[in-house]
Amino acid sequence: MDIVTSCPIQLNRQELLDIWRRCLTGDHFTDPHEGIFDELGRYFELSPEKVRWICKNSAEIVNEEWLKTGQSTPDDIYRFYQAQTYWLFGTLRHHADQAQPHIAHAAVEIAHTFQNFPTGHHLDFGCGAGTASLFFNALGWQTDLADVSKTAINFVRWRFEQRGIQSTFYNFETDQLLPNTYDLITGFDVMVHVADIPTVLHRLHQSLKPGGYLVFNVVSRNPSSPTTSQWHLYTAHYPVIRHVRQTGFRRLPNILSYYCYQKIDRSPLNASAVGSVDRIIHNRFESGVRNYVRNHARKLLLPYKEEINKIRTWLSR
Repeated sequence: MDIVTSCPIQLNRQELLDIWRRCLTGDHFTDPHEGIFDELGRYFELSPEKVRWICKNSAEIVNEEWLKTGQSTPDDIYRFYQAQTYWLFGTLRHHADQAQPHIAHAAVEIAHTFQNFPTGHHLDFGCGAGTASLFFNALGWQTDLADVSKTAINFVRWRFEQRGIQSTFYNFETDQLLPNTYDLITGFDVMVHVADIPTVLHRLHQSLKPGGYLVFNVVSRNPSSPTTSQWHLYTAHYPVIRHVRQTGFRRLPNILSYYCYQKIDRSPLNASAVGSVDRIIHNRFESGVRNYVRNHARKLLLPYKEEINKIRTWLSR
């Protein structure tokens, strides 16, 4: 990865995770859960007991509301996302649950990968509850935020104001991003909700500076876990991945389960050729084979889970 060294202080993963934790706890709490309970209670004017209950049961609550609507199209999902607030509770609880690999560890690993990169302009695309935005801001990045949910934008704006942080907030549905502006765009758990992948990739590509980076994951729908993924648009990664290089990106090594791409210039002929290749490589058959191999590998490695976790811990020091 072609990253220019400019940061004299190297933070290890535990130090970065501590910064993530402080984004949730502030100066008043030691437990991230207590920090998010306090924020949600103050913003939504709810008692601590009510906030705890909603956070614990948010997945079931949102799923129940989803089943009541009978919605299924991308437009229906968009309207459902606009109308719901309970998902913010589950999202923040997810941000506070640091015992399992999830968005906190992904953000830490991305920051660890890019910490030699001159801290510049960052866009949190699909910002949701905004913890990743706070995290990159704490690391010295100038962070802007974009989401299609007015509920999310209003909540995150309030979180930033509570901390005295100024930023720019975009409603991705109605606002245009500035061209050639961002050094890094991250998309945490958002691409699976994007209906028009080529158009969105084109917009993100235009807003990146030449050589800028796009990092995102694809949390595809899991039929065995309907309470957490019914409103995800895709059951596999290929509907997203097959469009990226053609848009004007070159692929770099993954960061954990996150795809990493760099903006480059492609001629129309080269873009067409790359797009044809990726449509052949990334398809339903390839996705099925990959999932089959992954699932069987997990079963084979399950007896060695404790030893693998020890190795991961040692490598992350």
